[in-house]
Amino acid sequence: MRTFNDRLRLQKIGYLAQELGADSGFTFDWYLNGPYSPSLTRMLYSADDLGTLTNPEVKLTSEELLVTSRLRELVGNKFEDSRELELLASVWYMTPKGKISAHDKARLLVSLEELKPQFKQSELSRAWRRFSNSGRN
Repeated sequence: MRTFNDRLRLQKIGYLAQELGADSGFTFDWYLNGPYSPSLTRMLYSADDLGTLTNPEVKLTSEELLVTSRLRELVGNKFEDSRELELLASVWYMTPKGKISAHDKARLLVSLEELKPQFKQSELSRAWRRFSNSGRN
C-alpha cells in the first residue's frame, strides 16, 4: 500500500476477483485508472495498518480457490504489472455481460482507446481476447 502502483494493482485484482466470483460486496465505479472502489481502498489501508494484508497462513475455501484459479488463468504471470491489470480490468468493466456483435466489439475498443489512450489498439485487442477466453463473453 506504500506506492500508487501497489494500490492500483490491489484495486484491479480485487475488481477482477469479484467479477470472477469472489463474494466481496465492494462497489466499483469508473475512475481515471479504470474500476475503483473507495471502500476497498479503506479496507486495504486498515488491513495494512493492522499487519494483516499479507498472511501466508490463511486457508482458502474451495470457492476462493476456484476464483484464484480463474484469476491466474486470466492474468497469467502479470500480477505485479499494474499497467496490465489496469488494461484487463478496464476492458472487463467496459464490456457488457453476454455476447456482443463484432460491430459492438469494434465500437467498444474504439471507446476504450479514447478513454485509455496510453494503451495501443493491439494491447486492447489482446486484452479482449484474454477476457473473451475467460468465459465471461
